[in-house]
Amino acid sequence: MELVIILIVIGLGFFAYRRLRGYRQGQIILEMDDRYSDQTKYVEAVQRELTNEGRQVEYKGKNKFLIDGQIYILMEHNVSMGPGVVQRTILTPEK
Repeated sequence: MELVIILIVIGLGFFAYRRLRGYRQGQIILEMDDRYSDQTKYVEAVQRELTNEGRQVEYKGKNKFLIDGQIYILMEHNVSMGPGVVQRTILTPEK
């Protein structure tokens, strides 16, 4: 019985971790090679990366992108990976 409870807690923890890290259905996740502190350069880099993936991209302002006909909201996360920090971009579909 204790083993079942432990497995359930581990499973719930795994799904909570994935949700907090941005792994949700319909999201676009990019890990940038460089770190951008200037918002204009960051938006240009996101547009360039999405265009290289073959997507139609247009920046609408206020962290909103029109990607393949759907509006996405940009969220930036800095994630520690070993000795450095990776700038992760999460684009969430607007509801």
